Amino acid sequence: MGDHVNVNGTKIKVCNLECVDLSNSDIDQSVALIKKACLDTGLFYVINHGISNELFDEAFAQNKRFFAIPENEKMKVVWNKNHRGYQPPVQKSYVEAYTTSAGKLEDDPTNLWPAAEVLPGWKEMIQKYQQETFNVGRRIAKLIALALGLDVDFFEHPKMLGKDNASICTILHYGDQENDSTEEKLGAAPHCDAGVITLLATDDALGLQICRDKEAKPQLWEYVLPMKRAFIVNVGDMLERLSNDTFRSIMHRVVYYQERYCIGVFLLPSYDCIIESLSTHNSEENPPKYSPIKFMDFLSLRYKDVAAGKLQEKIEVA
Repeated sequence: MGDHVNVNGTKIKVCNLECVDLSNSDIDQSVALIKKACLDTGLFYVINHGISNELFDEAFAQNKRFFAIPENEKMKVVWNKNHRGYQPPVQKSYVEAYTTSAGKLEDDPTNLWPAAEVLPGWKEMIQKYQQETFNVGRRIAKLIALALGLDVDFFEHPKMLGKDNASICTILHYGDQENDSTEEKLGAAPHCDAGVITLLATDDALGLQICRDKEAKPQLWEYVLPMKRAFIVNVGDMLERLSNDTFRSIMHRVVYYQERYCIGVFLLPSYDCIIESLSTHNSEENPPKYSPIKFMDFLSLRYKDVAAGKLQEKIEVA
């Protein structure tokens, strides 16, 4: 891949990520690639993950189907107190989303689903995609455990990514409410993901950017190029805390110039899981950087921060 991409006549830096092939029989090689990526950017591509092209393509077709239904039908499954359902665009935001739980074999009663007569077969297809993606995430978590020098099944603990996990799937549609395609739009303000890892599948449109140094003035943003039918995997805050900042949860945002669809599966521990730095990653010379915290308490603090914040109104690319 090149080092820059030309967008509307402007050259913007591209982040070249490591690519992990899950069909590779050399586990040590895959672990080394993941460790290198997590120490550097906290992102990497995953290919040959076992999800069929047909399911990938159908998931994106169904993504478009949902966001194309009438607004009144989407509002029947609007975001509830459990953070499930449809999120319409807010002022100065150009993204709408729909979220369900993703890490349970049975249907979570907190989920909201569009009526079967409105979207026949939609629920079943989304559940199939999110469950298969979650299982890919568990395979990746085994490699991450090895990269951290842990037992391969560390993340299989019930309160981590086992039966009590709180993982979610979110489908997203980035579109311009003002029908103005002459300038960049902010789809997601700068943030870090809260969970362990995120598996993001995208269409061909540019959008995801990362900032390696959030303290830099000005901030330098780099594009992460989309890779069809692959996952972009990124480290979340919980993995950063577990590793005592060894692995990076990097700040990222979404800007775009054209309509864009993507699907994210966020691997989250159980709400009552206590996250604290691993004993293997702290010492007298490198003491724990974070106090132990229950994942639900961490999320509550994050939601308060988001509620108090304001979306960035102007896109600036150094």
